[in-house]
Amino acid sequence: MQDRPPLGGRDSGCLGQRVNRVHMMNNRPVITERDLYETALQEYKELEADIRLFTENSMRTKNWSIMVGAAGIFIAFIHKQPTILLLTPFAAILFWTVDARWRSYLVCFIQRQKEIERYFLQERRYIGPQINRSFDRNFMRMQQDLSPWNLAKSPSIHIPHSLIAFVAIFAYVLMSMGFLSFS
Repeated sequence: MQDRPPLGGRDSGCLGQRVNRVHMMNNRPVITERDLYETALQEYKELEADIRLFTENSMRTKNWSIMVGAAGIFIAFIHKQPTILLLTPFAAILFWTVDARWRSYLVCFIQRQKEIERYFLQERRYIGPQINRSFDRNFMRMQQDLSPWNLAKSPSIHIPHSLIAFVAIFAYVLMSMGFLSFS
């Protein structure tokens, strides 16, 4: 795990310790604009790490889909069992569904990152760390506007999975019509 400066600044262990350093007004801590900037920057970096992780997970899902699909097609030809070719698209559909779900999570984190970028550009006010709250809000909005099914239709998601499914079905059709044999 990387060494990171604490959320509260270089000399404090956490935001709670920072509250003890700042002056109080009406029994509430006064947090400076610099503190908000540091907190926003830290949240932005955390989101960047999460986005990278979900992108890697999406790529792993695509890799597994291709590997399992290719193995299914290969096994069908080695064992001369065309019915295995009909099972291969189901594996691709399962991986496709998982990939779409990863992408839906990724979209939620990207939305929060854009909100923080607008703060850095001074187009929006930053009101503190809200990764979970923002994720929930964006996820609920996305379920209405951009469901995982709509994301699944995106070419960057469906092409590897649908390609495997298409090749398996096409090989099965060619075999059933006699154009392709196991000899």
